[in-house]
Amino acid sequence: MNTIKYVKEHKREIINSLAKRKSDYPFEYLLKLEDQREQLTRAYKSGSAETANARKNLRGLGTEINRLLIHLPNILDESVPIGETEKDYVVMKREGNIIKRAGRSHTDILERHGLLDFEKAEKISGKRFYYLIGDLVLLEQALIRFAIDLLVKKGFTAVSPPTIIKNKYYSRLVEPKEFQNSAFGVSNTKEKLSLLTTSEYAVASMHSGEILPIDMLPLRYVALSPCFRKEADKQKEDIRSLMRVGQFYKIEQFVFSEQEGSQKYFNELLSNAEEIYAKLELPYEVVSCSSVDVGISASKKVDIGAYIPSQGEYREMVSCSNCTEWQSSRLNIKYVKEGITKYVHTLNSTALATTRTLAAIVENYSDKDGVIRVPNVLISYLGKSQIG
Repeated sequence: MNTIKYVKEHKREIINSLAKRKSDYPFEYLLKLEDQREQLTRAYKSGSAETANARKNLRGLGTEINRLLIHLPNILDESVPIGETEKDYVVMKREGNIIKRAGRSHTDILERHGLLDFEKAEKISGKRFYYLIGDLVLLEQALIRFAIDLLVKKGFTAVSPPTIIKNKYYSRLVEPKEFQNSAFGVSNTKEKLSLLTTSEYAVASMHSGEILPIDMLPLRYVALSPCFRKEADKQKEDIRSLMRVGQFYKIEQFVFSEQEGSQKYFNELLSNAEEIYAKLELPYEVVSCSSVDVGISASKKVDIGAYIPSQGEYREMVSCSNCTEWQSSRLNIKYVKEGITKYVHTLNSTALATTRTLAAIVENYSDKDGVIRVPNVLISYLGKSQIG
């Protein structure tokens, strides 16, 4: 997908997709540069262009074209709803019984029981960091093991990836602004490195430069990693909340598949995530994200949100995306079928992010006295039926 040949073959689809995204990507400029390169190449080959300057100019044009190609947004799937803002999503379903009450927030409940401390964490680490204490730590570990066990039973291979990733891989997998605003850089190193914002990027890079045997596909991974996001501190909402924090654990589903039929793996990942929140007996909704809210790497994105009673709304817990060959073409991950070499399709979905899920559990499972019931599926992991 990151080749000029692909761009020429899919020009009309790319133009239509960029319009749906409301993207300011300079597509006409890219085509203009390629036209200049073709003219200069013809002149160079015919001997009508001065050799040294032609070589230099061709090298410069090639560098700029490749830079633009790396950041060309994926072509949106036809099923993606067209929207003007990120709020123009389409609700696909809602499950579970919501609690309509202006109750205490999860922060109030947890601080009351001494299970959460933002003040001490802010002193030593800054805003959006926290201490989980006592049973809340064990509940988080129960959530992690529950999600991993469920997915391993479905044939996923568990992976604990590196927490640090080289920027040369990171920058191929995310749009530039997100990378600059979200990732914590690692200082005092010779090579530019960053902490993971999600294990998706480490797992996607795991097979970079490889040709995967077709009998290995699909490759299904469930990855556990701590995640670090500095952009959280720039948001005014959720200051003292587990909904938007600078560090958390996340269980991520990731699939490498053949190009044909990758949509079925998208449906599989979404179904798995939905099953997790259904088994936790949390009220949730499934929404198809609008065209302006689908990241540049994805052709389609569907989110799952859990209901947060104190806020009276569903908040995002899961994002499920089909990135088709956008990531694999940048990482050079291929397979061979019937003598034809193709880029694999990559698909990813949150299984659960611990802090947000903890917030949803606390608010949906607490009684008027602040005692927190433990979801049935977690009791065997935790060894008790309530905390607080």
